[in-house]
Amino acid sequence: MNRCVSRINFRAISGVIAVATLFASPAVQAAQCLTRTEANGVIAFALPSVITSLEGRCRAVLPKTSALSTLGLDMAAKMRPESDRAWPAAKAAIDKMSKAELPAFLGDSVIRSILEAAITEGMVEEVKPDSCPMVDRFINVLSPLPAENLTGLMTLLVEIAMKPETNNNRQKAGPFSVCAGDTQG
Repeated sequence: MNRCVSRINFRAISGVIAVATLFASPAVQAAQCLTRTEANGVIAFALPSVITSLEGRCRAVLPKTSALSTLGLDMAAKMRPESDRAWPAAKAAIDKMSKAELPAFLGDSVIRSILEAAITEGMVEEVKPDSCPMVDRFINVLSPLPAENLTGLMTLLVEIAMKPETNNNRQKAGPFSVCAGDTQG
């Protein structure tokens, strides 16, 4: 029995390392071109966890009456069904960005949890405490939007931010960009 458990633990650990390696590779760190539909899938998938993590990260900085504190978790919960629907598209887009298959032996739910945590951590770690008031304003303004509209807006903001002419023709470091001329979504 211990031998079986050890084998499973070893396989799970190997899978985690494989997924982490995919996201640490220069190919993934370089801006990848996704269609709007693919980008929308990744954003819809990650957004509830990102909002939840931002609420936790900014809790010590913002007042208890802030929009992030009072609306953030409800907003994340409202977006969870959209995230669940977006998982297959997000997984396909992540497979495309990594240029390698995710380790299937881990199972879909484990892969999903690992990727959700990795994407969320990558996005939230960039938010410094002095940015929390801006995040709070963002949540306050966007919380009334339906999940689909919020996801679409976030995809549009990523598209704008990643355009070379938006950032003085420098290639902005980011997980992906939206393909030029894409008319989907």
